[in-house]
Amino acid sequence: AQDMGAEVTLQLTSNPRILFVAAGIIGLIGFVPGMPGVVFVPIAALLGVMGYLRWQSQQVGAVEPEPVRPERSPENTELSWDDVAEVDEIGLEVGYRLISLVDRNQGGDLLSRIKGVRKKLSQELGFLVHSVHIRDNLDLSPNAYRISLHDVVVGEGEVFPGRELAINPGQTFGDLEGVATRDPTFGLDAVWIDPGQRGDAQTKGYTVVDSSTVIATHLSQLLKNHARELIGQV
Repeated sequence: AQDMGAEVTLQLTSNPRILFVAAGIIGLIGFVPGMPGVVFVPIAALLGVMGYLRWQSQQVGAVEPEPVRPERSPENTELSWDDVAEVDEIGLEVGYRLISLVDRNQGGDLLSRIKGVRKKLSQELGFLVHSVHIRDNLDLSPNAYRISLHDVVVGEGEVFPGRELAINPGQTFGDLEGVATRDPTFGLDAVWIDPGQRGDAQTKGYTVVDSSTVIATHLSQLLKNHARELIGQV
């Protein structure tokens, strides 16, 4: 109750109009015959002075300019999560000719191969391997791919959809016609051959895989090699 009374008193005395009205009423009462004017007139004068002082202080506050707040320079701006660039834990970039490998509508099975790699590695390593962010990159050569961890390139290679890679495991019986290269995963001698040569290549001791298998195997081996870094991001 005391707090409420104090609040009401503060509201009344802070309004100069109320003080002027009260001073006028009390002053008139002081001049009524039979009323003790010696009491009411000084009170009216006091209220009038208080009202004037309150009115004057409000006028000064109304014209007083607001302080200019300095603009925050970029150096003083606090950092937020918007300033942190998103980083791919595991990334796979492909040239435009390899888009068909990740497009199920075009018969691509690379996504399912990568899913199998993640599942197998998660079981072997004992923790869930992050999903792989796949995107096309027109800056790469058409048949190239690039694998990165935390936006740092850790491996790259080149594959040819429509052909198969015959890998020499170390002991073969005869040569194959095709484009000589090296297996991007282990650096073994290999040859890109037409699918019709698969049987002949296997007979001669070559290991024959398609383009999706080449990329998936390369990815699997790189993730194994960098398993310690992946654990730190789980």
